[in-house]
This record gives sequence, structure tokens and C-alpha cells, in this order.
Amino acid sequence: MNKLNKILGVMVAVQLVLTLFVLLRSDDTKAERPKPVLAGFDPVAVTRLQVFEAGSDKGVDLVKQGPSWVLASQWNYPVDNAKLDAALAPLGKLVAGEITASPAKHKQLRVGDKDFDKKVILTAGGKDTTLFVGATKGKTTPVRLGGDDRVLGASGVPTGALSAVAR
Repeated sequence: MNKLNKILGVMVAVQLVLTLFVLLRSDDTKAERPKPVLAGFDPVAVTRLQVFEAGSDKGVDLVKQGPSWVLASQWNYPVDNAKLDAALAPLGKLVAGEITASPAKHKQLRVGDKDFDKKVILTAGGKDTTLFVGATKGKTTPVRLGGDDRVLGASGVPTGALSAVAR
């Protein structure tokens, strides 16, 4: 056997040892299952919905008056309840997995307190819940609950229905 064959034989032996190590080690890490973003969210309990878009301090303010909704930001103009229900219903079904817990990534993912694509404030039972929505990439949209540093990757966010422009 010449010197080259000995070197190649040692390299094959090292590869076999590494392969056995990778295959036989115990892997306790498991992928996190998606969890509800708004746990316990009931679209029927919502009494106010506010939507703001990036770069604008004006947004849409919808308020429930009795059984119907009005646009409080536009002189209490009546709103089509079916369209509003279509926007609120998917929010209760949002599930997501964690992307990051680093506040340094909020600006990059567009879910920061001041740097966001959309800011949605839901009022139910007198309690406000703020949801920052980033730019959709593929099927995943970064979202973050106000007061929480974790950024979640959610699918099925109704970004088109949650507009800060009255139309």
C-alpha cells in the first residue's frame, strides 16, 4: 500500500465514525408545534378594532354600536358587518411558531413598536390587545404581540382585510 491509499483509508474510517456518531446520538430537540397567537380570542367579543399602517399616524377606527359596526374615524359611517367578520374570524385561528425572541430583530422583521407594516389594536372586554404585523414572505407573516419580545411566524394573516384605509 502506498502513502495515498493509507491516507484515503484513514479518511474513510473517520467518515464512518462520524456517520455512526450522528446516527446513534439521542436528539431530544423537537420542532415546536405552532401555537395560537391570540389564545382565547373570540371575534364576537371584540368591541373596537383599530388598524394603523407604517408611516401614518392616522388609521381606521371601527367601533361596535349595538349589533352593528361604525367607522368612528369617519363620522360613524356604517360598516358592512360581513366584511368585518371576515377580517376578525381568521385572527382567532392564527397559529404560529417562534421565529426569534431578540428585540434587535423587530425593526428588520417590521414588527417593532415604531417600525411596523401594520399595527392592529383589538378591544374586547375593555382590554386592548396590540398585534404588530410585518411583511409577508412566502406563506409566513411575522407577527408580534405588544409587550412581548417574541416574534412569531404565522400563516393565514388577513393582511388584505386589515387595511388602514377606509374603503
